[in-house]
Amino acid sequence: MTKLMWEEWPFNPLYTEKHNTVKSLSWVENRSSMSVATARNAGSGRSFTYHAVHCSECAFWDEPERLMVGLNQSVPYKHGTII
Repeated sequence: MTKLMWEEWPFNPLYTEKHNTVKSLSWVENRSSMSVATARNAGSGRSFTYHAVHCSECAFWDEPERLMVGLNQSVPYKHGTII
């Protein structure tokens, strides 16, 4: 869905892709990126700083508490961030 959104977004031509892989997208102009991870890896939210995190189907995660601890620590508590 992320790739489809990017490909169909009307402002797509205004941005230059830096990386476009199966699990990540990044852009040159604003130095931003998007990554996709699954909840199967309970450590997937660690070792990065995120400004927005979208979690879906949390009821089906194997280790929701462990995963959310890592995600909560990777999102700074400041204006403009969201989980």
